[in-house]
Amino acid sequence: MSQEERDLSAYLEGIAAAEDDSPGEEPPPEDSEAEPPAVQEDEEVGSFTLGKCNYCGREWGVTLEGAKGGGYPTQKTANAAATRVCDCPEAVENRKPEIGVAFAVTTGACRYCGQLQEVGPHPSQTAADETVTEVCSCPSARTARRIAEQIEDAQSRVNRLFGEGAEDLGFKPIAGDGAIELLERVVELIARGPISSASLNIRGQCKAKFSITSKGKIKVSRSETRSCDLEAGE
Repeated sequence: MSQEERDLSAYLEGIAAAEDDSPGEEPPPEDSEAEPPAVQEDEEVGSFTLGKCNYCGREWGVTLEGAKGGGYPTQKTANAAATRVCDCPEAVENRKPEIGVAFAVTTGACRYCGQLQEVGPHPSQTAADETVTEVCSCPSARTARRIAEQIEDAQSRVNRLFGEGAEDLGFKPIAGDGAIELLERVVELIARGPISSASLNIRGQCKAKFSITSKGKIKVSRSETRSCDLEAGE
């Protein structure tokens, strides 16, 4: 167990012991009082609700469940909690299993209608809001989910027709940096509404066409035309 975890465990044990004392009961002798968490001589003890990730320095609001004031006993332990919830690459890669500390964010808000829902422990408010938005039944949230599914479905067909899956359909994958990404961007624009159809010539390879069917699906087509011109006498 790390030093931060030992400090936190001792702090919480002290709080639990204080809350268990019944009113009117004489306090225990001084030599039997719970010792405060071990800290460095120059480390301030208090209630810290703002911590910094040890890797990227980003600040996070942190809450210690069961602690008076809702904060961590030292800035060091608050920083450790912030590091546990930070989504920077270094923090994610070096994250250790949570030991005895529950995530504080359990309520999220739909980004469209603002409806609040309990969604269980989440590492950040942003993550909780995202979960609520994914399950909210408001019209805007349902429309957003339908568009996302439409884009995912059409982009899958783009990869089947023009990407690595093209060979299964008797075609060659198209060459050129960014070509597939461009076609995927086109279907996204069609799904979101700025354009209703598109046709692109992929130089020396094929033609790509995109349109919306009567059922609201995005149709992806690939066509190849071969021609041969012969002069007289050839």
